[in-house]
Amino acid sequence: PFTDKEQSLLTRGRNASTGSRGRKRGKEWGAIYQDSTAFEALVGYVYMEDIDRCFEILDWIRSEQDEIDENEGIQAASASRSDSSQYNTFLDLLRPRSDCDVDRIAPVQLAYVGDSVYEMLARNRYVWPTRRTADLHTKVVSVSRAETQAAICRTLIGKDRESAHQLELTAKELSILSRGRNAAGGSGGRNKQVKKAGRAQVDASMHQDAAALECLLAYTFITDAGRCHE
Repeated sequence: PFTDKEQSLLTRGRNASTGSRGRKRGKEWGAIYQDSTAFEALVGYVYMEDIDRCFEILDWIRSEQDEIDENEGIQAASASRSDSSQYNTFLDLLRPRSDCDVDRIAPVQLAYVGDSVYEMLARNRYVWPTRRTADLHTKVVSVSRAETQAAICRTLIGKDRESAHQLELTAKELSILSRGRNAAGGSGGRNKQVKKAGRAQVDASMHQDAAALECLLAYTFITDAGRCHE
């Protein structure tokens, strides 16, 4: 059951989503959009206010999704439904299942996860002080686009400039960067320019460096939370 505060958050989220986006696509879509936004608002609130409660809600979502996947004949992304003992912390729920062999995950898929890790950092960095949603989105996009990620990657490996906070990368981490860079040198990045987030075109080397950073973030997020934090 939801607390009074949580019920209030659901109502606020639902009311905030009654604008043009819902109306333009019809009444049925409007109701779906309202409920979706309401639930996102609740998850965002408990994530910031009470991480244990956030874990409780996300674990419930995991359980529900396990049942949906099973009914659809999809190999469960999480552990067996009869064995949820591996989900002891909030972070456990955000990672792949415990038997995941990260070295067998394709670099493109690692970058897919790393992109979400990076964007989570950016969204939380700029969500407060509060600002218009459009302005928040614009700011997050500006620090998440390929040019910015590539510049961070080059600084990380000491290619552009010396940093007072330079990290010493292990041989394994350098290997992950190399795998990400090579994978991004395929059809998505070779011999042409790449558009990202509606900004100006960036060249293939930027795309490769951005993908390399995303791969490294994903690898450390999955295998070593402390290193990912660094």
